[in-house]
Amino acid sequence: MGVKNEKDSGTATLLWEQSYADYELRVIAPLGQGTYILKGTRDGVVMHGPKNKITTANTAEQLLYEALGWKIHINGLKYWIRGVPEPYMTYSELLLDEKGRLTNMKQSGFNVSVLRYTEQNGISLPEKLSIKR
Repeated sequence: MGVKNEKDSGTATLLWEQSYADYELRVIAPLGQGTYILKGTRDGVVMHGPKNKITTANTAEQLLYEALGWKIHINGLKYWIRGVPEPYMTYSELLLDEKGRLTNMKQSGFNVSVLRYTEQNGISLPEKLSIKR
């Protein structure tokens, strides 16, 4: 993934494992800059950072912003990466392709665009997304 904010930009590999409400996000920065592991449950989030630094918070968004300066909407992202809007949240400017798949929408202050889909085990999933705030 590529992330850009007012101050700087960068790339990282994002590995995401989800089991109901529990999840683990592994953010791996390039060139040995470190790995951040976020483990979330209903009770909160723990982040293991480089040099075994451990921090906690109520939300992953808070931890990612404090550690990396990234404003990421994790609750929405877990739906957007599947090509669907976040449930129970309003959205606008919804555009679908000829197969009924999401191509663009605005939700929670973000513009979400699916630039390319791929087939995985007979399921069409977003392969490339652009998410801008």
